[in-house]
Amino acid sequence: MKPALYLVTLLSLLIFACTNKKENVEDVTELTYEIRTYSISSAGACNDESKPCARFEVSYPVFRAPAGNRLPALIEDRINTMLSAPSSDIDPESIEAAGKAFISDFELTLQEFPDLSMGWYYKADVVVENLTDKILCISVNDEYFTGGAHGGSSTSFINFDVNTGKILLLDDILKPGYEGDLNATGERAFKKVRNIPDDAYLPDLGYEFEGGFFYLNQNYGFRPEGIVFFYNIYEIGPYVFGPTEILIPYEEIKNWLKESEQTNL
Repeated sequence: MKPALYLVTLLSLLIFACTNKKENVEDVTELTYEIRTYSISSAGACNDESKPCARFEVSYPVFRAPAGNRLPALIEDRINTMLSAPSSDIDPESIEAAGKAFISDFELTLQEFPDLSMGWYYKADVVVENLTDKILCISVNDEYFTGGAHGGSSTSFINFDVNTGKILLLDDILKPGYEGDLNATGERAFKKVRNIPDDAYLPDLGYEFEGGFFYLNQNYGFRPEGIVFFYNIYEIGPYVFGPTEILIPYEEIKNWLKESEQTNL
């Protein structure tokens, strides 16, 4: 598999896995976690600064709940999927397998191009952004280099209902009809973060929103202070623009919050 496919694979597997699993779990009274780290590097090469090598490192939470509760297993499965990158002949189902596949692909590339001067790396941090009696928000933040002019990075979010294991969407916490007001609030936040005049036409500044008008994407997380939306590099503009993060405080959209959610966020 070509190295450049890693990022696309990670994000597409995340979206597929998280929208196609609807398992139910028992009520969660205590959900705790600890952070662990897995790392692997190409054999011997990383001890010799004159030779290119590959490194793979992931920091991730491991959750625990009362006996019989299956939510920790569901979360672990989805985190593994977020960070799994298949090689040419296997489909890894764990972080360890993804790391080994990454190193194996580097070593095969090095055999094909023995004059390779720069190594590869993949580093990811899985962060617990929010944990309440109702919501678990996790972000996956990675950076990588697999050759080319420069490396890359990405951030993606996933939100769980900790009582059911269901993926939480905007429709689950906001009243019907919220889309227009939320998008308008998001556009104001976007222009403020990017120091763009309110009356500016985004395509004239190089932004590549489909149809020429701002829209909120599907990469969002329910943080304690509000809903965060994250646009990764290349998503709405050239690489030089970098990523963009905007936050919409719950206070600004409180009239759209469902009553059942106002004390759960």
